[in-house]
Amino acid sequence: MANGRRDPRPAARSRVPPRSRAVSRHARGAGARGGMAMQSYDDDWTDGQRAVYDECYQAGAEWAGDPDIPSEDVQQVINLGQADDDTFGDSETDFPPLVDAVSQATGENVTSVPASHADPGFRGFVDGVRDATADEVFGL
Repeated sequence: MANGRRDPRPAARSRVPPRSRAVSRHARGAGARGGMAMQSYDDDWTDGQRAVYDECYQAGAEWAGDPDIPSEDVQQVINLGQADDDTFGDSETDFPPLVDAVSQATGENVTSVPASHADPGFRGFVDGVRDATADEVFGL
């Protein structure tokens, strides 16, 4: 608008591709649970890695909150989250809910995820499951 008049030319479109939903949420500072989650980031993670953590955290929390999920499956994920990385070595997991969460968060088709707390997808998912699970149910 110049001198109170509307410019008749159409607005220019940005050539910058839109950011993913995960990166946008992270940039706004909202955690996976609307800013209420205890974020467990590595200090050297990029914004993209933090966004993957956030998306996987949310997916893990939603998965654990599904009443149709067997408690044994939830306990298995909690056990993975509590295990020391030395226990895993260089192993990967193909646990379907985790693989789906990482695929969704990254936009890439993955078939397995490193079983390591250094991996933002793995850590985000197991943290989300742990935080969404009632302490009295699993003795956390």
